[in-house]
Amino acid sequence: MGGVVCHNTYIYAQPMSMKEEDTVSNSRRDFLRVFGAGLAGITIVGFAAPMFEGCSSGTSADTTDSADAGKTITVDVSSLAADDMAIHAATPSKKEILVVRKSAGVFVSVLLVCKHMGCTYPSIDLSGQKIACSCHGSQYSIFGHVTQGPATTDLTTFTTTFDSASNKVTVKF
Repeated sequence: MGGVVCHNTYIYAQPMSMKEEDTVSNSRRDFLRVFGAGLAGITIVGFAAPMFEGCSSGTSADTTDSADAGKTITVDVSSLAADDMAIHAATPSKKEILVVRKSAGVFVSVLLVCKHMGCTYPSIDLSGQKIACSCHGSQYSIFGHVTQGPATTDLTTFTTTFDSASNKVTVKF
């Protein structure tokens, strides 16, 4: 049998037989094959898992932005002459919102960040009389209520105050 033999402080290598070399070579080949397959499997799972996790039902993106908390913006709504009309505006942190006229003097502001996976404007935007997200097909009413999944929760809305003298809406975040 081949291997290393120690005599006193000298080490002598003894040659291996052909049968022992084949066993070592096969062991190394088997190890590399198993190691390579395992590495490939880990790589595939690492890339695929986030994709499948994101498409599972019941997910809800976190659309809050603490940078905007307590801040306000003022939006001129004089161009909204009829109910269910909307205009774009931006939060202090530059996220897109819609300011929608619900009725004379009543306005709703809706954050354009989809609750399913967090897709933002322009992927989610006003489409006729609904808000549609092109990322995964979620749809919302013009006031932010979910009407078609995969999203399961309404869009984020903010408190609005209408000033009839200036024809402006103040949106509080």
